[in-house]
Amino acid sequence: MADLNQLLVATQILKSVIVGLFKPKGRKFNVTAKGGDRSKGFVQWPMLRIFLVYLGVTVAGVLWTFVIDDSNSLADASAMALFWSWYNIIVIVLACYVCIEASRPHRAERFNGRSDANLTVGNRRHRFPVAEISVAGARFIGDPPGPAETRVHIHIDGVDTDATIADFCEGGFTVRFAPSVQERADLIRHVYAGRYSGDVPNISPARVATGIVSRIFR
Repeated sequence: MADLNQLLVATQILKSVIVGLFKPKGRKFNVTAKGGDRSKGFVQWPMLRIFLVYLGVTVAGVLWTFVIDDSNSLADASAMALFWSWYNIIVIVLACYVCIEASRPHRAERFNGRSDANLTVGNRRHRFPVAEISVAGARFIGDPPGPAETRVHIHIDGVDTDATIADFCEGGFTVRFAPSVQERADLIRHVYAGRYSGDVPNISPARVATGIVSRIFR
């Protein structure tokens, strides 16, 4: 991971050093990519092209030295050179995967819930424990108070907002907030300045490995 992290920024650092040494003045400011629509996948083509060139050069060097023209082998260092070439190929392939950004399942960061909320549907009020919450929606534990797309009013720790039942899950259901401008401001303060936490209490190595593999081959 350390080598991958350094490789991702190596090209930009090298370009910055060259610019700083030979033409430090008179250049326009380039805005880096920020934000964007994360509901869809995205490919960082400028970075990916550079890594594909690195990959092609490395593979070509291995084929030329050990397959096409093996008469000019590296003698005693051939095994070590081949090992580091394959290591280099693995790191570059991982860098190529990093350039392919998958879509995000949630529009906003979610935090573990630590309180209860009152949901009002018509004239009926229900109370549910909050499993997860974000500025875009929340997940509650318990039987849903209505079918999907049912409009509800939520009161949680002094914050009121309208919402819609979005989906059902095992042991609960999710809602999608539909706040006004003021209600959204209240939600942001409540979620990010409240008592919620994004810590993961338990980590399963098997689930982490499965997630990594599914992410790579998605």
